[in-house]
Amino acid sequence: MKMVRVKVPEFHEYEPLEVEGKSEDCKIKCLHNCSCLAYAFVDNIGCLVWSKDLIDIQEFPSGGEDLFIRLAPRGKEKQIELITGLTTVCFISILVGILCALHRLQANQIGNIKATTRGLELTGMVSGNSLQDYIRKHDLSGILVFDFDSIVIATNNFSITNKQTRARGIWPSL
Repeated sequence: MKMVRVKVPEFHEYEPLEVEGKSEDCKIKCLHNCSCLAYAFVDNIGCLVWSKDLIDIQEFPSGGEDLFIRLAPRGKEKQIELITGLTTVCFISILVGILCALHRLQANQIGNIKATTRGLELTGMVSGNSLQDYIRKHDLSGILVFDFDSIVIATNNFSITNKQTRARGIWPSL
């Protein structure tokens, strides 16, 4: 941005130029320096560059110097917002994809268990809903298998009166 007829700010740095008297070289020096905020080419002095705060700028009705202030290129803010937005959307999409895959994997595992039970029912190995019958026929360890409903009935819905504790003296002393 070009400001015309101004008193140049304080705290400038002098940049020596290879060819004296060329304002274009001053511009190139500033553009190649990341910390350059502004530059001015002043006759009989040369190239002045500012890399800190631009304070004490005054505009004159006549006279003064031309001050060129470096601004961020237009559209950079929108590019940064676009990149940030796309990165966020991609991250959320990947996260949702992972969660869906985990949910599907868990559902498949549950489905496989149900399918195995249904398959056993269809082949006649298990009749109805009694997986216990199949286990009793094929398990040689002699462990008895009870379903939950049988346990609820036998314990009177897990009544506290059926609870046996060491404090009541039911267990043998060690």
